[in-house]
Amino acid sequence: MSSAPPEDRRIVVGTSGYSFADWVGPFYPPGTRSGDFLAFYARHFEVVEVNSTYYRIPTPRVMALMEQKTPPGFRFVVKLNQAMTHEGAREPALYREFLGALEPLKDAGKYDGLLAQFPWAFRHGPEALAHLGALRERLPGEPLFVEFRHDSWNRPDLGPWLRERRLGFCAVDEPRLKGLMPPVTMVTTEDAYVRFHGRNARNWWSGGERQRRSTCSAKQSPLGPPRTLRGLPRAIATTTTTAPPSSSNGSAASRSSPSRRGEPTCSSTTATPGRRRATPSS
Repeated sequence: MSSAPPEDRRIVVGTSGYSFADWVGPFYPPGTRSGDFLAFYARHFEVVEVNSTYYRIPTPRVMALMEQKTPPGFRFVVKLNQAMTHEGAREPALYREFLGALEPLKDAGKYDGLLAQFPWAFRHGPEALAHLGALRERLPGEPLFVEFRHDSWNRPDLGPWLRERRLGFCAVDEPRLKGLMPPVTMVTTEDAYVRFHGRNARNWWSGGERQRRSTCSAKQSPLGPPRTLRGLPRAIATTTTTAPPSSSNGSAASRSSPSRRGEPTCSSTTATPGRRRATPSS
């Protein structure tokens, strides 16, 4: 019998968000209170992508209460506030407040990094590159992954540019629509990050109501079967869809919050590699 892979060579799967009322029944047991969602979730997954920080920066106490509901070894990936990714804010006070909210997760050893999810309108160019540099300056030393939606970022010089600034590349699986980032795999820091978005191309650009999106297995994904991740120390994978995960098999199917007007809703899967340098995938 082969031994289990070492801790620093594993794929960690979770969902993007966990507090959804329509998961009660399909995933959470009937009658589960919202305050008990995270504790139940943590029995099935080892990582969660915190999306609430995108809408509002919480107090450290709020993050401490979240941490206390999870067991040792659980991980949190925290999404940057919308002011940082969608509004170009660079005020030092905003970043100090955000970093302060992360302290309880860091103190508990459950902090796994930050996700900067940029909108489709964020396109490669001098201004966008300057903002990425400003983010790195204001978040020094933080494990920071960036997700691009526009295909202008699909260029050969992106990898070296990100590596130089210690910015992780977030690979995405999403519909093959004109202008969207294609399924490109790249490792620019010690960790790899993958977000599996739905495949419902017809509803991708729909705003307002949450639209159901189809999920896909690794075999079906254009990112390739599991062998694509071979050689990575550890990978984080998160998924967000309108379908709740199954408590019977722990599948990583989640769903997104309502999208802002003009921006696609997203489903994602996060995979976090281990804390040693990985050889960039080809």
